[in-house]
Amino acid sequence: DNLQTNYFPQRTAIVLNQLRNRKLYPDVAAPSFNQHGGTVPDGFELSISAPAGTIYFTQNGSDPRLPDNSISPNALVYSTPLQLTEHCTVKARVFSGGIWSALNEASFTIHRDFEDVLITEIMYNPPDENGIDGEAFEFIELKNVSGEDRDLSGVSLTSGIQFTFPNGTILAPGAFIVLVSDPVAFASKYPGVPIGGVYSGQLSNGGETITLTHVTGDELFSVTYDDSAPWPVVADGQGFSLVPKTPNYNPNPNNGNNWRASANIGGAPGEDDPTPGIPTVVINEILTHTD
Repeated sequence: DNLQTNYFPQRTAIVLNQLRNRKLYPDVAAPSFNQHGGTVPDGFELSISAPAGTIYFTQNGSDPRLPDNSISPNALVYSTPLQLTEHCTVKARVFSGGIWSALNEASFTIHRDFEDVLITEIMYNPPDENGIDGEAFEFIELKNVSGEDRDLSGVSLTSGIQFTFPNGTILAPGAFIVLVSDPVAFASKYPGVPIGGVYSGQLSNGGETITLTHVTGDELFSVTYDDSAPWPVVADGQGFSLVPKTPNYNPNPNNGNNWRASANIGGAPGEDDPTPGIPTVVINEILTHTD
């Protein structure tokens, strides 16, 4: 209790003063942040303060100070709070009287609900082809249906298949990202379709839950598909994929009535599935009694 209450709270200042007296630490005070990293809401305002001097900062992970002590061309002068809208690492130093302060840095993760990042195609049980097991042709497709970039850094697919989007994964408005089981087999069947990543595990042929999880652990999106009605049964081993009936909108993805089979065998990874070419069929005559 004595160490925690009396010793440690004073020790930082004492050590820094000892280092300054030996010219091992600059006299210029380092900048401080109103929150030192962590998960923050979209649009969070990061304030940087210092007792004196000019604050230089970067948001791309680089040092505001170059090795020759000059100002980095990536560095910006801090004047007003920074509005954070993407995951980033902020690094800041104070420059005063030709002397740089120590570096302060913190990584921030933006918490979003990602309601506009949808799972738009599931190929869970493709048939065997040319002697290759059909599981090699599995894929799952996501689409950003919003009008803004979406940063998927750290977002994961869990419960069923496993994949974590690497840092810097930006999904543009209207863009797709296709995750596959076997990149070689997929490329042979769908040449030219960009592969956004390779997941581990397999999509269950009998149906399962696929969950999109935020880096904080919160669930963003979940769909539990099945291989029986009302889910389209032709997606179960007959070469078709599952796609939402209403493009860019799926208010209840767990309802099989909101999904249809792809217009064509093989689906349409990396693009909107075309409208099925089957003409409308109507019942135009019924003989209800033969007397």
